[in-house]
Amino acid sequence: MIRRSRPWTPEDENLLRALVESGASVTVVAAKLNRSITAIQVRAKLMRLPFRRTRLKAKAKA
Repeated sequence: MIRRSRPWTPEDENLLRALVESGASVTVVAAKLNRSITAIQVRAKLMRLPFRRTRLKAKAKA
């Protein structure tokens, strides 16, 4: 089975740039653009848009 990706439009790239610059997480960006997390990460890297690194916080014990 061959997967064909949807081409990136200038509008998609502008939205990606705006979301990354606003501090949105990769999962939020992927949902808004209806693309996979990997596709978002690859495109952001090609566009030299760094996602902010976030640390997962442990839940407090009750």
